Amino acid sequence: MSIEPRDVSDLQYQLIAARRSSYDYLLWQTPVISLTGQAFLFQIALGTGDRFGKITASILAFLAAFASMQLLAKHRYMEVFYAKMLSIIEEATQRQGISDKPPTSPGVAGWSSVTVWHLVFLAFGMAALVSGFKAAIWG
Repeated sequence: MSIEPRDVSDLQYQLIAARRSSYDYLLWQTPVISLTGQAFLFQIALGTGDRFGKITASILAFLAAFASMQLLAKHRYMEVFYAKMLSIIEEATQRQGISDKPPTSPGVAGWSSVTVWHLVFLAFGMAALVSGFKAAIWG
């Protein structure tokens, strides 16, 4: 952190908190937007169109899955970065913690949602490759 945590004004603190919140919001928009685009591409890739269109749609679906994984990772990285910054400021200034993590949930609810979505995007990427190879070999 390039600023002294004790010297952060209330306004600066609020701006950092807003940035963290923005990245948290963007983090969960990534899967929604990606799945919408991939549904369209898979409709073409698995449809009855010509071979070139199917292969092209499969390549684009693979690229969309890969790009979504990267974007999800980037948004998560930035959200964690700002959460850590808030935590450092809160500790240095004796502020009430707004960036504290909730306790881990038991079972499936305790799994990392980011990791789960990375696996989903990986599955979509693999499906795109398989559909592309199928189109290339069998049409």
